[in-house]
Amino acid sequence: MKYESYKILQDKFDNRDFHKSYKPINVTLYIFSLFGNVASVFFAYFFLFSILQDAVGSLAAASILGFSSIFFLSAFELLKRYIFHRFSLEWVSSKFKFKMKETLILGAFSLLLITTSFYMSLNGAHKFADQSENIEVNVDSTYKSYEDTLHKKYFSEIDELKKENNKLSEQNVIYNEEAENAVYTSIKKQKFELIKINNETIKSNKLKIAEYEKELQTKLKEKKTELEKEANSEKQKSDSSGFKFVLLSTFIELMILIGILFNNYYTHRSYREYTENIQSDENFHIWQKYDAFLDIIFNNGKKILRPGEESLPVSRVQDLARIKGLSTSEREVVDAYKVFNHLKISATRNGKRYVTSDYELSKDVLKRHFNVF
Repeated sequence: MKYESYKILQDKFDNRDFHKSYKPINVTLYIFSLFGNVASVFFAYFFLFSILQDAVGSLAAASILGFSSIFFLSAFELLKRYIFHRFSLEWVSSKFKFKMKETLILGAFSLLLITTSFYMSLNGAHKFADQSENIEVNVDSTYKSYEDTLHKKYFSEIDELKKENNKLSEQNVIYNEEAENAVYTSIKKQKFELIKINNETIKSNKLKIAEYEKELQTKLKEKKTELEKEANSEKQKSDSSGFKFVLLSTFIELMILIGILFNNYYTHRSYREYTENIQSDENFHIWQKYDAFLDIIFNNGKKILRPGEESLPVSRVQDLARIKGLSTSEREVVDAYKVFNHLKISATRNGKRYVTSDYELSKDVLKRHFNVF
């Protein structure tokens, strides 16, 4: 292994800066938590909208109900997010212990909001993916189309047979009248023979009509059974995805909660580590005191001192520091002015001190000098 590679690995394993190391994870989880809120609103919308639609009916337009649903759910998600944020912050601060009554109350309230949100998103996800109504509509539409096609086919045949029977029946009436009026027996016999032939044809046609009607009903029944079987199969597939809906809704809620909880943990731990580091860093304490001196000299930026104007004397800075509750000595103020001179924040000429930089730039230069970021 080359030394350069070793140094890279050393920096990687020796660097225990939690804030820097876990920042990408924190940002990613936080973004996912926001996406989870959006997804929760999206799925819960189908649940809440259906309830409002059933309750109001045609009294309100769908657009009004839709906007009301989105507005309420968005406000609800913001409230849930804020309450859980406060709870998790208190929980993390107390090292994951329920020491305060306020933490318990926030925890109970958070649990109530989370449970309600989970219930709405779960039912909304189910309604979003539920195809039962569409399946029924498709079955009815397919069956109606098939029924109309068969009716056209069979009813045309049946209608022709019925017309033929009506025509034959009318002929029989005429033949019967002619037979009654006939003088010769042979003519009567002939007319009755024609009536017999027509009756046989009518009977045959009726049988055909009955067969057509039976065949029509059989085919319609078979088609209906086939469609119902297909619909039941599709409904079973839709119903079997209920477990997936539970997993999806659970994942969404966990994504929100983990993102908020880790963000608070990341922020609190970064704060604690930074506090521990600065408390043990002598440079930070020196910078803190010198920075306070700059605030006194420039009156927190309210006093405009242009480069070349006279600064406060050491004794005056020391007195104002004591008034502000800052424990200091004349030696510390003198040392501070030496650093200011070195950094070209101030300058000393003829025993007097002058500023050579403005307030904002002076504070920035001092911060960079002590490597405080």
